[in-house]
Amino acid sequence: NANQSALRVGHFQLGDSLGKGAFGSVYRGLNWMSGETVAVKQVRLGNMPRGELREIMAEIDLLKNLKHPNIVKYKGSEKTREYLFIILEYCENGSLQHICKRFGKFPEGLVGVYISQILEGLIYLHDQGVIHRDIKGANILTTKDGSVKLADFGVATKAGSLVGNNAVVGSPYWMAPEVIDQSGATTASDIWSVGCVVIELLEGKPPYHQLDPMPALFRIVQDDCPPLPEGASPVVKDFLLHCFQKDVNLRVSAKKLSKHPWMVSARRQLEQMRSGGSIRGHAEAVKTVKEWNEAINESNNPLPQSRDGKGAGSQSNTSARKDVQRVTNTQHRSATSATPPKPPEKRDLKRTKAGLVDLRQPLATSVIDANRPLPVHYQVEQDTDNWDNDFEEGITTTKLAALDRQHGEIRRKSAVEAVDAEVEEEDNGATIRPSRISSFSTPSLNVTLESHEEVEEDYSDLISNGDVEKYVERFALFQREQGRNDLPVKRLLHPSDLDGILKQIREGTDHSLEMQSKLSNEPGSHYKPGQDSHASLDKYSEQNDEDDFSDLVMEDEAEDNNKLLMPLRLVDRQSSKSWMAEEDAEEDPFLEIEKDSLAASADLEANIARDKHARMSAHVLELFEHLSIKATEDDLIKTCDELELILTEQPEMKVQALAAHGALTVIELLESIQIRDVISRLLGLLNVVIFEDVQAQENLCLIGSIPVVMPFCSKKYPHHVRIEAAHFIFSMCSTSTLTLQFVLSCRGLRTLVELIDEDYTQQRDLVWLGVACVNAVLELQSPASRNDFCRMLAKEGLLEPLSGALLNVLEDQDENEEANSAKEHILQTLFIYSSSDSWMKRQLATRIVLRRLLQALRRLDTNAMVQLLKVLKNLSMSPGLLDEIENCNAIEVLVNILASHYEGKMGTEISNQILNAMYNLCRLNVRRQEEAAQAGLIPHLLRVAKTNSPLKQFALPILCDMAQGDKSTRKRLSQQCGLGFFLELLQDPNWQLQSLESICVWLQGDLARIEEYLLRPTSVQALLFVFVSSKLRPLENLLETFLKIFRLSNSITLALGKQPLFLKRLTDRLQNSTKAIVRLNLLRISKAICDSHPDVQLLMRDFGLVQMIETLSHSDSILVKELAREILSQLHVQRAVRRAASET
Repeated sequence: NANQSALRVGHFQLGDSLGKGAFGSVYRGLNWMSGETVAVKQVRLGNMPRGELREIMAEIDLLKNLKHPNIVKYKGSEKTREYLFIILEYCENGSLQHICKRFGKFPEGLVGVYISQILEGLIYLHDQGVIHRDIKGANILTTKDGSVKLADFGVATKAGSLVGNNAVVGSPYWMAPEVIDQSGATTASDIWSVGCVVIELLEGKPPYHQLDPMPALFRIVQDDCPPLPEGASPVVKDFLLHCFQKDVNLRVSAKKLSKHPWMVSARRQLEQMRSGGSIRGHAEAVKTVKEWNEAINESNNPLPQSRDGKGAGSQSNTSARKDVQRVTNTQHRSATSATPPKPPEKRDLKRTKAGLVDLRQPLATSVIDANRPLPVHYQVEQDTDNWDNDFEEGITTTKLAALDRQHGEIRRKSAVEAVDAEVEEEDNGATIRPSRISSFSTPSLNVTLESHEEVEEDYSDLISNGDVEKYVERFALFQREQGRNDLPVKRLLHPSDLDGILKQIREGTDHSLEMQSKLSNEPGSHYKPGQDSHASLDKYSEQNDEDDFSDLVMEDEAEDNNKLLMPLRLVDRQSSKSWMAEEDAEEDPFLEIEKDSLAASADLEANIARDKHARMSAHVLELFEHLSIKATEDDLIKTCDELELILTEQPEMKVQALAAHGALTVIELLESIQIRDVISRLLGLLNVVIFEDVQAQENLCLIGSIPVVMPFCSKKYPHHVRIEAAHFIFSMCSTSTLTLQFVLSCRGLRTLVELIDEDYTQQRDLVWLGVACVNAVLELQSPASRNDFCRMLAKEGLLEPLSGALLNVLEDQDENEEANSAKEHILQTLFIYSSSDSWMKRQLATRIVLRRLLQALRRLDTNAMVQLLKVLKNLSMSPGLLDEIENCNAIEVLVNILASHYEGKMGTEISNQILNAMYNLCRLNVRRQEEAAQAGLIPHLLRVAKTNSPLKQFALPILCDMAQGDKSTRKRLSQQCGLGFFLELLQDPNWQLQSLESICVWLQGDLARIEEYLLRPTSVQALLFVFVSSKLRPLENLLETFLKIFRLSNSITLALGKQPLFLKRLTDRLQNSTKAIVRLNLLRISKAICDSHPDVQLLMRDFGLVQMIETLSHSDSILVKELAREILSQLHVQRAVRRAASET
C-alpha cells in the first residue's frame, strides 16, 4: 500500500509485496546507495512469543554464515521498535511452485537438473550442521539464469538450537515420518522432503494432496511409501524409493543421493549447459514446461478426425476388416476345394497365428501419421518378428494346386491305414465283440474312401512316408481275402443256440461229433451249407485261435465228449476266492441253490421297488395335474400337503416333479391365485423342491420363479406367507452366484433390507432370515465384487436396521439358537464393512450406528466382543472418522472395557484391539489425550509398558504424547509416577530418545518441580547412562535434547558437568566424531558446561577439553570453526578476569 511503499529502513526503500511467510510479509526493496534490488522480510516484534523470536534470530544467524550458489544469501538486517527487517538476496523469477502452478508439470529432464542443484545446496547445509526442515517447491527459488536456491529458513534452524525439535515443524505434505512422530528431525528428514519435491514437480501436486493435512500426516506414518508417479521412469522411481526409506537410519545422505544415476545424468547435462555460458535460462525452462504439458494434454485428447468426419481409426479399421475378409474368402475357397490342404505342423501353426496378429497390426499403426513424431503416451512397441522372411518366395496358385494334390494322396493313404489298423485290432483280439468284417464289401469300401475325402481331419502324420506302400499291400491282401466265399465267419456262442442243440439231441440226431468239432477251436474247420447247428455256433465263435480259455471250463467236462453238450459252468470267482484255487477243494452242493434263491429274492425285491417307484411317480404326476385354478381351496391345500409329504419322505421324487413341469405349474398357480392359505402351501412346496438341490434352484430361476415369489415378502401378506417366501429367497441367495444374480436382477437387495427392518418383537424370524441372506450374499462374493455389494446394500439403508437388529438379538441370544446365529452374521457383516474402502467406513461411522455398536459392546460375550472391537479398530484407522468416534464417547467405553476384561478370558486380544484403537485416536491430538487420561487410561498404559508384551508399541507412544500434551494430562501422569517411569525407560535403547524428549518437555512446563526431581542422584545417573551408552546414530538427536535441557536448567548442567565419566565421554566424542552436526552440538554442550562449571582449569588439566576445542577452531566447517573460536575467546576472558581478580 501507499504507507508501506513510503517506508524506508536504513538504506532500503520498501516496494510492493512479494508474499507472506510464517512470521511476516516479504517486500521488494531498493538499496538507495547501490540501486540493488533485494527482498526484505518484515517481522512484527510486538506481542511475539519468545519461542518465535528465537526462530527468527536463528534464521538470521544461519544466513550470516552460509554462503553457497544454491543458498539464498543474507545481506543484512535492520531493526525498529516494532519490526525486524531481514535483507535477503532477491530471486526475480519466483519459486518452483509458482512456475508449476502457472505452466504445469515438469519433464523429468528439467526436474533432474533442479534436484541436482537442490542436493548441492543440501550437501553444503548438512556439512555445516544445518537441517533445513521445510524443503518444498515454494521454498526453492529460481533466478533468471535458471539456477535454483534454497530459501525460507523460517523453520530451518541450526542443529541444536533452542527451537523445540519435538514440535511438528514444516509443511505437512512434505514432512518425514520421524518428524510427524516427534522423534526428532535429522538431515535424513530433508532427504524425504526432496523426494516429495520430485513428485510435486512431476505431478504438479505433492503426495497425498487430495487429503486434508491431518489425514495426510496419518497416511505418511502408516504407508510404507508415498504413491509414486505412474508415468515416472524406472530410474526416477528408484531415486524416490531411496528418498522414501521409512527407517531413518537406512535413508541415504545427500552426498550418496547425488551419486544416483539420475543425478549423474542430470549433472552431466547441467555441466554441458554451463560450459555453453550459462545454465538453462528461465524463459527456456518455461518453454520446456509448456511443450511438455502440451504433449501430455494432446495424449489425453481423442484421436484426430478425418475430413469426412470419420476418425482415422475407423478408416483403418474398415480397411483392415476388408483385408481380413479377403483372407477369409481365400481360406474358405481353399477349404472347400476337392482336395483339402494338409494341416500345418505345430511350428507352422504358431506362425499362422502370428500372421493373423500381423494382419491386425495396421489397426494400431495406421491411425497415426508416420511422418509425425509420436507423444510418449502413443508410442507403441515395434514388432521385430517378420514371418515373411521364413518363406523362400511368394506363394502362387500353381504351388497351392500342387500342394493340394500332394495332400490328397497322403489323405487317401491315411484312409487305407485306418482300415488296416481296424483289421489288425480284430486279429489281435484286443476287444471281445462280434466281428462285423463280413459286412464290408468292395463297393462299400469305395464309398467309405470317398466319404473320407470330404472329411477335414487328417491323420497322415500317424505314419511315416516310407510305410505307406507296406500298408497299401496289406490292404489289397485283405480285399482278396474278403472276396473268398468259403471264408468262415466266426462269432461268439449265443445262449439261444443251446436250445437248438438240445432239441437235436432229443430227436436222436447224431451231431455230437460235428458239434464237438465246431466248438473246438481247430483251425481246419470250414463252413458247409446245410449245417444250421454248426452255423449257429460258428457265427458266435471268436476269430482268435491263440487265446485259451480252458481254465474257465471244468476239467471233467473237457475230458468227457458226452458231457460236452451239457450247460457250460464257469468257476465262480467268489466261491474259489481266486482263479488259482486248489484242485482238490471240496465244493458245496448247496451253493448253487443258495445263489439261485438269493438272486431270485433280489430280483423280486427290485421288481417290487421298481413297481412302487413307478406307481409313486404316476401318483405324483397325477397330484401335480390336480393343481389347477379351477380346483377348490380344500383340494389345493390337500394336494399341496400330500405332495409336500411325499417329496419330503422320498426326495427322489423331486426329479419326477421337475420332469413333469410340476414347478412351472406351481409358479403359474401363484401368479393367479389370491387365497393366502393356498399361497403359503404352494410356497412351502417350492421350498421342499429346492431344498439342498442346486440344480432345482437354478431350474426354478430360469422359469421365472423369483419375480413371482419375491412380492410375497412384502408386509401386505400374513406372516406364514412371508416366512415361506423369505425361506425361498434365502435358498436362492446362499447357494450359487447364478441364483444370486437372478435375485439381484429383481431388486432383491431392497427386499432383504426390508426384512431386517421389520419389528423384531413381532417378526423376529423374518429378521433372522434377512440377516442370514445379507451375510450369505457377501460371503459368496470375491473381495473385489464384495465392495460393490456393500455399497449397494448401504445405499438401500442397511446399516441402521442392521445395528438395531444387533441390539435386539442380544436380548434373546441365550434362549434362542437362531438369535445367536443372527448375532454372528451381523458381526461378520459389520466387520466386512469396516474392512472396506473409506466410503463404506463413513456410512458405518454415523452417530446412530456407532452409538448402537458401543451400546452392544457392553453386552457381548468375549468372543463376540473381540469381533466388534476389530470393527471399531478398523474405523479408527481412517483419520477422517476419529472425530465421529470421539463424539460418540467411544474413548470412555473402550477404557472401561479394558479395565474390566484385561485379566479375563481373551484379555490379551481385547487389550490388543483397544490399545490399537486408542493409539489411533490419541496420536497427535491433545484433546483426545486429555479425555483418555480423564477416563483412566494412564494406569493401564503404564501396566502394559512395564511388561515385555508386544502391546508396548501402542502404550509407550501414547504415554510419550501425554507427557508432551497439556498441563492437566501431565498432572494426571505425574500422579501415576510417570516421571519415574520415563527415567526407567531411559535404560531401553529403543525408547531413549522419546523418553528424554518427554522429560525435556515436562521440565519446560514445570521447571521448579521437575528440576528438583532430576537433581536426585538416581535421576542424574539415568541421564548420564543415556549420554555415555548411546550409539553414534541416535546420538545426533539425543545431543539436541540434552542441549535443550542444559539451556533450561543450569543446575542440571552443573550436576552432569561434575561427572568425570560425562566429561571424558564428551572429549572422546569431540575427537572421534566426523559429522559436523554432531561436533556442533558437542561444542554447544561444552560451552554450556564452561558457562556453569566453577573450575575451568579442571577441564583443561584433567580431560584436555580445551585443547580439543582449539583443534576444532581450525575445522573446515564454518559453523564449527566459529563456535570453537567463540568458546576459546570466552575461556580467555574468564581466565583474564580470574587473573585480575587474584591479583587484586
